[in-house]
Amino acid sequence: VLELADKLKNKLVPKNSLARPDFDRHLQMAKELQGKTFHQRVSVDFRGRFSLPEFSYQGSDFCRAVIEFADGNAITKQGFDNLLVHAENHRGMKDSYLGRRDSGLEHANDYIHLALDPVASFKDWKNKDKPLCFIRSCIEIRDFAVPIRRFQYQTMDAEQLKRYSKTTNVKDARAWFKKYLKRYDDLELGGAEMSEGDYYTVTDEYPEVLDDGRTPQWGEGDWYENYEKHFYSHLPIEIDQSSSWAQHMVLMLKHQGDEELRNKLSLGDGTIYRDVYMEIGQQLDIPIDEITKRKLVKKVAMPWGYGASTQTCQEDLIKFRDENFSKKDWFGKQDDTAVKTLAKTICALLRKEIPVRKPFNDKVKDACNAVMNQGRKDYLQWTTPFGFVVHQRMHETQDPQVRLFTGHYGYKPMTDALIKVRKPTDEIAWPRPNTRPAKTMRQSVPPNLIHSYDAGLIHGTLAYGYFQWYEKEDGELVVAGHSYHDDKLWPLDYDEPLHEPRYPIVTIHDAFACHANYVDDLRTTLKWNFIQMYGMFDPLNRFLYELEASKIPPTQHDDVKWGRLAPIFT
Repeated sequence: VLELADKLKNKLVPKNSLARPDFDRHLQMAKELQGKTFHQRVSVDFRGRFSLPEFSYQGSDFCRAVIEFADGNAITKQGFDNLLVHAENHRGMKDSYLGRRDSGLEHANDYIHLALDPVASFKDWKNKDKPLCFIRSCIEIRDFAVPIRRFQYQTMDAEQLKRYSKTTNVKDARAWFKKYLKRYDDLELGGAEMSEGDYYTVTDEYPEVLDDGRTPQWGEGDWYENYEKHFYSHLPIEIDQSSSWAQHMVLMLKHQGDEELRNKLSLGDGTIYRDVYMEIGQQLDIPIDEITKRKLVKKVAMPWGYGASTQTCQEDLIKFRDENFSKKDWFGKQDDTAVKTLAKTICALLRKEIPVRKPFNDKVKDACNAVMNQGRKDYLQWTTPFGFVVHQRMHETQDPQVRLFTGHYGYKPMTDALIKVRKPTDEIAWPRPNTRPAKTMRQSVPPNLIHSYDAGLIHGTLAYGYFQWYEKEDGELVVAGHSYHDDKLWPLDYDEPLHEPRYPIVTIHDAFACHANYVDDLRTTLKWNFIQMYGMFDPLNRFLYELEASKIPPTQHDDVKWGRLAPIFT
């Protein structure tokens, strides 16, 4: 993909594009790191949120397409399903998991052909949602199928040969297969891990009994040598929450009884796939496709959901137009006034469709006001479920312009550039009558509270994997990654929890990525942990109690009662 992006860079990101300098810089970084194993420093901010460097999996479509795990992992049948869904996600398809899986199966052979010559097929994938991540997924699908097709090829009839090769006669089909199956010798192949009692297999067509009558057993090299060979993939497969900011608000306010809202946010127990951004986009009377409408809605919803003003949403949408759309596109042709009007319309629809933002923000802001009015402290402090203490202290600022050297992080050294930097003062930015600072303690606390619980989910999952709360004899509730007990002959080992993840995980706020085979395990773990966090910890009441904005102590439980929490996951 790196060589492909370099060859097609002028078509992928035109020279006059605002995104071109970043693309060129990332391309150069990728070339320098190609073939090397490297680590990336993770920063943790005052809310507990993790951030990765500029060139990382947190970055652009190009970055995500070329950055991979150092160690490969054999893709099994279930892992292949997750790879197909990953491809459909980057294609831009929105549907249930099974809907995307089935679509991926239907198009898998087409994706193999795209990947065989991605330069020649560029016109067929260039307009996908994330084109480079999509073609990288196609390359993984192509390579996964090689050992399977190599095994099946021996018994394929004429119609199968022609269908898979997309040729009209058997001679051309065999020539195509000969070329395709040559990749077998270049791939990283091997046996897959064993599950409870059964083997993870690529296909049901491999024999249960070898030619000499033996039953294949784990670890027998001759079996893998002659039969079961899996493709080892290094590609991170992404999963994320749906509208996580709104999900947190619903659960903090204990509004999960609102079935319609719960289902819109994928928190319900229904089986019908819902996408609130898509549904809002369908209400926009503009001449563009549904996927692009969804992108515009989500671009506004992200800042809006975290408390941004309509003006900020308008500015973000203008920037999105400038960086991602050309004058050939309808949206790219819209002037600033038209884009601002569209952003204002989207904000109105968001207020209507996701009505929890205002009551949540009001409740949290009132708590901030209580701290300010009582004059107890010059900061806000609260604790997340895993002991991370958040301190928020916003300062008033001055507005001088400061010159700053820009010859860092891969930029070409140049003369000092004029940028806007606000110098903080010693005065805390509490709300004041008849004034509106750029940021105040009151405006910042609602999004920071949500971000801190997004971070808390990451902290608990990475530290414990599948976690629970357990009540000790003195009534204290502790977090453990395995069953709590009082057996002195079997002491608890909090440094090595039973369910601690044994596979690599990439975390980006409310999104996670892992090897294809572990997606189902990670998804189940995240759902369980999300439920544990809200069913046991009572986050909003704990926040209010810690700020002394409420005298009612939070209700903490040592066991989640599903009826208490209500169904929250599809």
